[in-house]
Amino acid sequence: MAQPMTADFDPVGHGAFFREYCRSGIDRAMDTRKRIPSDQILDIRLTDLSRDAVATVKTVYQELELPWSDALPGRIETHLQ
Repeated sequence: MAQPMTADFDPVGHGAFFREYCRSGIDRAMDTRKRIPSDQILDIRLTDLSRDAVATVKTVYQELELPWSDALPGRIETHLQ
C-alpha cells in the first residue's frame, strides 16, 4: 500500500515498521486487558467469526446475557454483504 506513495520505498524497512507497530498495539491491548475484570472479557476467534458470523455473534449475546432477536441473523448477513 505504501509503495505508490513514495519514490524510495524500502520493503524491509516498511515490514520492520509494521511489525513493531503491530507488536506495540498488541502489548498495549494486553496491558489494558490486565486492568479489566475477567468477567468483563470475552474472547472470540477471528476464524470462528469468519466461518460463521451469526453463530459467533449469537454466542457473544448469550455470554453477555443480551436479548437475541430473530431479526439479528439477517442484519448480520446484510452487514457482511
